Amino acid sequence: MSWRIDADGTVETDEGDVFTSEPPHGRHALRLPDCYRPVIGGVRHRTEFRARPPAGEWVTALCGLLYQVTARPAADPIYECHACDEEAEEQAMAYQPETANPYTDQLDTLIGELIRMRRNRGLTQRDVAAYLGCDAPTICRLEKREREFTARALQGYACALGYRIVMVISPLG
Repeated sequence: MSWRIDADGTVETDEGDVFTSEPPHGRHALRLPDCYRPVIGGVRHRTEFRARPPAGEWVTALCGLLYQVTARPAADPIYECHACDEEAEEQAMAYQPETANPYTDQLDTLIGELIRMRRNRGLTQRDVAAYLGCDAPTICRLEKREREFTARALQGYACALGYRIVMVISPLG
C-alpha cells in the first residue's frame, strides 16, 4: 500500500482510503510524535530523531531503510512510507508509561545522553566508529538499540567522546 499527499494535505492510499492530516488522523486516530522525516526516492519516511542529524550520519528509518544523511534539501514527497507510519502507530499504541521497564528506560536515557554529547562535540557516527574500529552503520544500530551491545562497547563509545561511564549499584526502592 502506498500513500500520496495532495497539496491541501489530504492523504489518499492506493486502496482508496482518504483522510486529512488534521487530528484525529491515521487509522488509529493517534497523534504521532514529530520527527525527522527524510524524503528518499520520492517517499517520505519516519525516524526516531526529533531533528535532522548532521550530514554524513547513518540513519535507520522506522521501516528499516538505512541511509546516509546528505546536505542537500529534501525533495517534495510523492508518497508516505506506509511501513514507517505503521511502525510509528504500533510504537505509539504499545507505549504505556505504567508498564515501562526502568532498566530499558535508563539504558535509553544513557544512550540518548551519549548521542547528545557526541553531537555537542561535533563528532559524527563515522568518527566514533573509527575510534572503535567498526563501521558507521554499526554505530547507528547501537544508537537505535537495534543491536546487542556490552558495557565495554558503551564504555568505548564514551571514551571516543572523551568521557567515561561510572556505574553504581544501589538497592531498589
